[in-house]
Amino acid sequence: MKNSLKALYAIFLCAAIGACSFFFLHPPQGSFSALSLHGLMNTIPNSPSRVNAYAERTIALFDEETKKFLSVRPGERTFVNTVHHWDEIGKMLVHRMIVLKSLSIIEASEDTLKAADLAFERIQDHLNTKMSSSPQIPMTLIAYLEDAPTCGNLSPSEWLYVHQLADSFNSDWLPQPYKKKIEDLKTAIASFYRVDYSYKVGEALGKKLPKDNPSFSLLNFNVCFLPGSLPLLFGGMTPWDMRVDKVAARILQIDADIICLEEVFVEEAAERLYGKLKNRYAHFYINIGPRNFGFSQDSAGLGSGLFVASKLKIDNPKFLLFTKTNYHVNRGCFDFSVSQDDKEFAHVYTTHLEAFSVPPGPEFRKLQLEEILADMEVSSATYGETSAIVLCGDLNIPWNSKEPAELILKQHFSDPLHKSCTTLTMTNRTYVDFTDLWWKAKLNTHQFSPTPEILDYAILLNKLPSGAKHPASTQFRIVTAVIPMNEINNALEALSDHHAEISLIQRIPNK
Repeated sequence: MKNSLKALYAIFLCAAIGACSFFFLHPPQGSFSALSLHGLMNTIPNSPSRVNAYAERTIALFDEETKKFLSVRPGERTFVNTVHHWDEIGKMLVHRMIVLKSLSIIEASEDTLKAADLAFERIQDHLNTKMSSSPQIPMTLIAYLEDAPTCGNLSPSEWLYVHQLADSFNSDWLPQPYKKKIEDLKTAIASFYRVDYSYKVGEALGKKLPKDNPSFSLLNFNVCFLPGSLPLLFGGMTPWDMRVDKVAARILQIDADIICLEEVFVEEAAERLYGKLKNRYAHFYINIGPRNFGFSQDSAGLGSGLFVASKLKIDNPKFLLFTKTNYHVNRGCFDFSVSQDDKEFAHVYTTHLEAFSVPPGPEFRKLQLEEILADMEVSSATYGETSAIVLCGDLNIPWNSKEPAELILKQHFSDPLHKSCTTLTMTNRTYVDFTDLWWKAKLNTHQFSPTPEILDYAILLNKLPSGAKHPASTQFRIVTAVIPMNEINNALEALSDHHAEISLIQRIPNK
């Protein structure tokens, strides 16, 4: 996804034009599984007439969904049919608007690109008109927020959504009677306990670390589950709902103790994974670092996309939102403890760093990695200096790039898998962008010339930011292997544009 994400960044810069243009997410989810591969390509409009039809359908979908939204009677409003439904409407709209702004990826004609720009503006104009002429929409949400503090039946993760929605209201553009009301509501809602993840219990029995030679296995995998048809444009993958069952089956086959996934951006995809994995895993953390659609620029975009499932009990879960990030994704890291006999054995950090290969991408990756290291130093002092500290994820740090973040990796972490690597090949890669296979090679694998990259890591901390050696670094080892999730000669059956990594984290005997 690395190069094509430049277009995605530009889209979000275009989005900052008013309260009703901050919609990013997927359309009402229909299955793509009945479509042929060429049929999938046709879901992306590739001519002026198809662009115009796509825009009209987008407007019609918005009108249909807002009509349903407003049809619910005041006494029947719930979190699902109010806050969550509004979030889904926003996700549908901007997903479709992103497609219009991404047609250069498919090498669309100049006439098609001009039609897409006009269609984008037409949708924005319709949204502005609809919002300004339909005050029922914000007033309905405000009415729900007024009732929320007396409900008492919202989960901590739902309170986060409610808090984000309330915080997105700018009282300056509301009618005078509502200004103080909104500020009072924000204060009241902020007092409720909230967490930036959803915890779900699996149906499997939990597992404990063995007393003798304790170790656990860790699977790290970027699955490219973007909304709707966006995987076709950003990664060159089929839509998530065509791959999710196969991905789940592969995860079950690997059978790691802990699973850390990236790019599970779609809530329905996270729920599908939970349904497939709950008989094997006891603990799930999904919708980590969510972003709820509201009425501000900052409310538009994706959550972190992180997903964790574990057989082992997880303690001290926490999401850290990076301070330096492009605002289209809630970039951050999720960390947690794994214990043995109530004493921390390891502290795991999973993350998905900034994806841009052009500025400010490399600089942001450096700053984000420094934030993780600072938190690791705190964890080392808080939870014990005798536990392993593990970092895994799609770090988007190209191997041998010599960018600042890579220098930090080499200085502070042990990476046995890539330490012996002398050259980058199709054999030792962890990533290939398949986008050109669809839009340049037209699904002809013989005309597709991929570029291999190493972007994914599972590594051990050995030096703290202060420069001191991490006390436990000599007591543990990590052994990692790459698990192929795609084949160049059979690219259309790929599970993801990334390979997975399986690691064993083990205390060295007699240490």
